[in-house]
Amino acid sequence: MDQIQSYAYEVLVEFDKICTAHSIKYILAFGTLLGAIRHKGFIPWDDDIDVAMTRKEYLKFKEHAHELPKHFFLQTHESDPNYFLLMPKIRNVSLDLQEYAFAHTQMKSGPWIDIFIYDALPKSQDEAQEFVHDVSQAHSKLYRNVYIYPHPSDRGIKKALKTLMHKKNVQSLSSPKQLAKLENMLAGLENMIVDSGAEPSERLAPLCFYETAENYKRDSLFAHELEESFRSHFEDQQFLVPKNYDEILTRFYGDYMTPTPKEEQKSLHNYKEDYAK
Repeated sequence: MDQIQSYAYEVLVEFDKICTAHSIKYILAFGTLLGAIRHKGFIPWDDDIDVAMTRKEYLKFKEHAHELPKHFFLQTHESDPNYFLLMPKIRNVSLDLQEYAFAHTQMKSGPWIDIFIYDALPKSQDEAQEFVHDVSQAHSKLYRNVYIYPHPSDRGIKKALKTLMHKKNVQSLSSPKQLAKLENMLAGLENMIVDSGAEPSERLAPLCFYETAENYKRDSLFAHELEESFRSHFEDQQFLVPKNYDEILTRFYGDYMTPTPKEEQKSLHNYKEDYAK
């Protein structure tokens, strides 16, 4: 493990301890699940950790989050007003590590694990499709008003437009009036998701972060897939993975055991220091 992975791994270990002690269900998810199955640990170029759980299980965990070591921090908008996402993170604040897209918000930083909260989708396929489209649009609007930034690969008009939007967003975050608008957008989005999840459904999706409607459907799971798990190695310990991991990983990645092409073996995150080079 490199330094960032090591700090993130410490968070996973403590997260699992709390979940185990209080019978809280979770599973490794996305790239972390792929790493557990294909590499028995981190994908070598990955640098964060993904876990998934239902909202009910997350709320149980939240009740015990005070048991985390002092240098760990459960990051939500409630605990960190500068954080405008619905996806909780647990940060290891021992290491100052800030993604460039978030640096202007002054939110707390550090290696992290992402907690993907899975909420119920409407039972009707047509209603579910309309709902995930509305959620995606709401997330996109919030993202554009907080996190747009010019990526190093951007060129021409795209770079110019994103630079202007980024400057506008930086100014908005210092305006009480604009902050109030962002607060209302975030609260409205969360209420939309929670209200929909109040009706039991066999199909759940991680509606806590911005994705396209198509990807919400791709990333959805059946309720039993979040419930049925076993322990599997990830680095030097064992953590919970779904029993039907093969089916899930195939849905997400296709032939997931085939090595990733060399040119794609890089982190998906851009850290602030990278932009000074």
